[in-house]
Amino acid sequence: MAKEVMTKEAMAKEAMAKVTMAKEAVAKETMAKTAPAKPSAPPPMPPAAPVKKIEPKKPMQAAALSGEAAPPPPPAVTAPPKTAAPLADANKDAKKIAADKAKPVVQAKAETKDGGDTEHKRGLLYYKGITVPKDFRQAGDWFNKAAAKGHAGAQYNLGIMAYLGQGMTQSFAEAAKWFRKAGEQDHAAAQYNLGFLFYEGKGVQKDDQEAYHWIDQAARLGHRKAAKARETLEKVLPKEIFKKN
Repeated sequence: MAKEVMTKEAMAKEAMAKVTMAKEAVAKETMAKTAPAKPSAPPPMPPAAPVKKIEPKKPMQAAALSGEAAPPPPPAVTAPPKTAAPLADANKDAKKIAADKAKPVVQAKAETKDGGDTEHKRGLLYYKGITVPKDFRQAGDWFNKAAAKGHAGAQYNLGIMAYLGQGMTQSFAEAAKWFRKAGEQDHAAAQYNLGFLFYEGKGVQKDDQEAYHWIDQAARLGHRKAAKARETLEKVLPKEIFKKN
């Protein structure tokens, strides 16, 4: 009897154990279904595009300066001229003034009987670099030789080179000296530039009367820019200045 009771108890415990195991299995299955899914691995990144090599831009170069000076504008109270007229050229028409095109100019009245024409032409070759390397110092040497013989065109050219500092130290006083020498030989462009130096007070003491005198002389020789400058001066300068000229 006792053995039968124990068998029943053992069967009850075994049944309970099976129920417990079944519950645990159900719980595990429920947890597995409700648990969040593991994140999937991200897709592979596409290969990076090759980096294009950017070549550095070359810096822009300024345009080369011309060896010839630009012609000056007419004088004005608010904006006086800053540059001199271009070089004289013995190969151009003696009666033509080409300052507007910034090309060399020649005037027959500026030539003298004392010579210097050969030296002047040689100087122009070095100044422009025609058949020889451009060399302002060599040009200045040949212009000086011609100027010593009284060549007005060479004197004028030395004035231009002194004004611009070409082949020599820039000096407005030296420019005024050479413009005066050429101007005294009726070189109209030299007179025109000398008048501007007096008007601006560069290399000489500012003197409106002298400025008008030299510009008036150039205008009388047919210099068109000087004629326009004279008209401007007659509007802005005191009237008594014109009575003395």
